[in-house]
Amino acid sequence: MEKIVSIMVKTGSGAVANGLHETFSALNSLQSLQLQRDVAGVRAAFDTLDAGVKHVFDGLRRSKPKAKSATLSAYDLDACTLRLKSCWDFIRKKYVEYLRTREADCILRVESSTPTFSDALREVFKAGCLEIGLLSRDKEALLVAIDSVRDGMAPFSDFLKSSTRASLTINKYLEEFPGLVHFIYVDRSTHRVTAPSLDFSSQETITLTKRKIWGMVDFSREHLVEGHIAIMWKDNTFNYAYFLWFEDNYGSPLKVKVFPSSTLKQFPIPGILCGDFYSKLIEECFPKMSPSKIHCYELYCIHLGLATASCVLEHSRRLAATVWEVTGTSNNPIDVL
Repeated sequence: MEKIVSIMVKTGSGAVANGLHETFSALNSLQSLQLQRDVAGVRAAFDTLDAGVKHVFDGLRRSKPKAKSATLSAYDLDACTLRLKSCWDFIRKKYVEYLRTREADCILRVESSTPTFSDALREVFKAGCLEIGLLSRDKEALLVAIDSVRDGMAPFSDFLKSSTRASLTINKYLEEFPGLVHFIYVDRSTHRVTAPSLDFSSQETITLTKRKIWGMVDFSREHLVEGHIAIMWKDNTFNYAYFLWFEDNYGSPLKVKVFPSSTLKQFPIPGILCGDFYSKLIEECFPKMSPSKIHCYELYCIHLGLATASCVLEHSRRLAATVWEVTGTSNNPIDVL
């Protein structure tokens, strides 16, 4: 059985690493906010970026003696720190100028300098956080652990292949949902995804379907940050639909009285890599309820282009109502439709 194992190793200065994480997260948020010319959003994200960079420099000052003895000689910590300071002084100056004058040229100067700034941050990470000796020392133990996991899972390989692929293929649903091509159901309380398998042995499937699916997800998220939680659209090939809704612990739909459309751009980007967008959304939509009593769900559907809007809506309701047969958790039809 083919297995991909991801390992996260924390080494070196935790203070510097935490500051770098804050900085890269803020930079990521600023990329989209700058394109939208969202001045209020840029101001908030810049404050976060400024705080992250300060944490980096504070961590470097506290950990400098230790870091110098623990890192690769190819990366001189003092030189990396000076290079980072030079880049940051320029970028910070341009952000402050932009927030004061709204001059678009300031953002252009920032964007042209960001790659150099990012490289300087990476050099600081290598010089101040990575302890190559520690990584090399633990490499053998990690490889042993990987082999142990692989050997332990081997007896279940055939069972997992047959149960995951055979029990949830699109063919099972085609008879009940004519015109349905693919769907993705996401329980955002656990971030568990349920979707039919696709045959990616076909090059046509890879170049067409895979691109369409990710395009659908990107398009839905662009509209989600605008406050749209139920949308339908089509292209020359397919009909697409996206729905987001909330339920209580008993599976009953929860209506949002005031959706926080005006503040969504200040949230993390939809997903969980830059912060849990959906936890923040639940807190804003239901400020007087405990988050543990609220469940958030998403449903993406792709139909053939000939499918009508009423057909897509009907299928969406039925999918949301019956997907528990696969996930093992019974819930009610979505009411947002």
